Order: sequence, then structure tokens, then C-alpha cells
Amino acid sequence: SASASTSTPSRSTSLAALRGEYLATWDAATIRSEKRASVERVVDVLASHRDRYEAVSRATGVPWYVIAALHSLEGGGSSGRFTGHLHNGDSLNSRTSHVPAGRPVAPPSAGEGAAYTWEESAADALARFRGWNDWSLPAVLWQLERYNGFGTRGHGLATPYLWSMTTAYERGKYVRDGVWDPGAVSAQVGAAALFKVMESRGLISIPRG
Repeated sequence: SASASTSTPSRSTSLAALRGEYLATWDAATIRSEKRASVERVVDVLASHRDRYEAVSRATGVPWYVIAALHSLEGGGSSGRFTGHLHNGDSLNSRTSHVPAGRPVAPPSAGEGAAYTWEESAADALARFRGWNDWSLPAVLWQLERYNGFGTRGHGLATPYLWSMTTAYERGKYVRDGVWDPGAVSAQVGAAALFKVMESRGLISIPRG
């Protein structure tokens, strides 16, 4: 089916410039019918672990559903696993080896050489949001795209990190750090698709501005 995007995404990376684009894309995009079951399944898994996300939310100030989306996209949350760093999914048995490498800098609470807990790694990954208090829909989408990187905009496409499994995205993704494949299709559920289902279920209500 055709993309819901009304125009090529801006190459700007500033929230001020992108607020309107995020809202317009959100309003136009729908979850692809053939992907609905996959999105619903992941939301089921994330919602079942809401207590763990809310505990980290209380410690960091980041909304639980933002943490859940990051976990789904980075750390195995879509399968209910809590074995990877929230930074990038690397094993909690040691510091991260992929971008961003060497995180967390501090040793595990159990001592150097021990595994990190998912919660302490998550707190480190979410430290970038310290002091941030704009959790409107455009700001949430911007922060998530920023977390993953704005590189997809350089290819004139909406990032799958947000829009995979919605009509705003068809194909094109980075298949590994710095390697772009225009024909690759993301198999992950984008954060916007997760939020749309969460809102439809009454689990969340994200302010629009």
C-alpha cells in the first residue's frame, strides 16, 4: 500500500523545525493491516512488564512507555527478555561493545566482572534525558529518533525506528552501523506503531503539544 507520508522528511534535526512534521505524519499514518497482529503482540509483551518500566520511570523521569519502546527496539523487550543493555542490546554480562561502546562507565553494582542488572544499565542509557521535561508527542518522537540517529533523513525517508509497520514506512534501513540498504525492510515494530496501539487500548495518552 502507498505511504502515508505527505512529503519527504525534512533534513533538519531540530525539534522546533520538526514538530509539525511529526504531528502530520502521526495523523496520516495507520498501522498496516498485515502487521496489526505483530504490533498487538509486542504491546502485549511490553504491557506485561509495565511494573519494571514504571520502576525505572520513577528513578529517571522518563515515561514508562518511552522506556518500553526503547527496550523493544534495542534490548529484546519485544520478546520479553531483560538480558541486553538498553543502549543497544549488547549483553549485560559486560559493558557495551557496539555504539555507544563502553557503557555504562561505572562498574556493575555487584562489582567489576559481574553482570549489570537491566535496571542499572537502563538508568545509564536514560541519563541523556536528565532534566528534560517535554514529553509531548512531537518531543517523544524526536527524542526517540535522536536516540537512534537521524541518518535515515539523509535518504529522504521516514525512519523505521519510529514508523515501521505503519503506512509512513515502506523500506530502507541501516542494516548495521553506517551501512544503508535501500531495499531492506525493518522487521521491528516502530515506536509510533507501539504508541498508537497503546493509546487505542487506553494504556497511555500522549499530549500533543
